Amino acid sequence: MAVERRKEVGMKNVAVILAAGSGSRFASDIPKQYVKIQGKMIIEHTIEAFQRHPFVDEIMIAVQPLFAPLIELIKKEEKYNKLTSIIIGGKERYDTTLSIINHCEGKEECNLLLHDAVRPFIDQNTISDVITALHDYEAVVVATPAIDTILEVNDEQRITAIPDRKRLWNAQTPQAFRLSTLRSAFEKGVEDPNFHATDDSSVVFRYLPQTSIHIIAGLASNMKITYSEDVEKLEGK
Repeated sequence: MAVERRKEVGMKNVAVILAAGSGSRFASDIPKQYVKIQGKMIIEHTIEAFQRHPFVDEIMIAVQPLFAPLIELIKKEEKYNKLTSIIIGGKERYDTTLSIINHCEGKEECNLLLHDAVRPFIDQNTISDVITALHDYEAVVVATPAIDTILEVNDEQRITAIPDRKRLWNAQTPQAFRLSTLRSAFEKGVEDPNFHATDDSSVVFRYLPQTSIHIIAGLASNMKITYSEDVEKLEGK
């Protein structure tokens, strides 16, 4: 779907950039979202991708308390006029989503596009496709078909199953939802004493089984920067 397509009148589209992670696998004194690539912090590249998209009405950022002042400085820059809110994230990934939902309490129904801060190369057409799909679906996830064979193993590191790769996809972000859908799923989830989730779509899938989750085919370029070597490779381009 081309970015130039006219935006249809409807709900507000709010991009929520997830920057509350600590990046334990990244060899750096600071979380990876604040490391610079090509002269800008990774999170700045991510903000800019949503800032320049014509269908995105508003941007929020979920952040660790220690780095909230840094995001406040970014928020003051005129070029990021869509950035309206800074949300303090939680200890776990699902705690951050709960903080986002609580922040939106009383807000009119809208579309939330939750995106990893460390996926700075999100394509503009992918954002368009996600927003367009939200006209027909309450939950949308960007993903790519699995390329490698996936092995299921037990505690002894022995293979127990080899799923058919043709039916497997690798989830990316944005993962996008109607606000009311995400709220309903998490309300049911927190009532479960065994509730734990590292992914928002899995909460909707588990606790709102009647809700169809639509897949948008993503791009390999929408990579998640995980290791310090990833930055070195990108800087070397």
